[in-house]
Amino acid sequence: MVGGPATLTCQGNGQWSSPAFQCDYIDCGTPNPISNAAVSGGGTVLGEKRVYSCNSGYTSSGFPEIMCQQSGAWSATSFICYAVDD
Repeated sequence: MVGGPATLTCQGNGQWSSPAFQCDYIDCGTPNPISNAAVSGGGTVLGEKRVYSCNSGYTSSGFPEIMCQQSGAWSATSFICYAVDD
């Protein structure tokens, strides 16, 4: 939602209380790839969350979850996958 209050009221004249209200469609697109990792399936619009996981033979460091933000970009992550030492 962009502009106007969070709550609208239908007034006696049949008009909404805030004509400035509009809904914007925010799509963050495909999340950036991370080396040696896969990202969970799911949506790409505002509020959607995706989770990275390391491929077999790799272990992780950092927080794996990202979220589509109001800016139209995925939240930053420090998640990395690195090879497991034998």
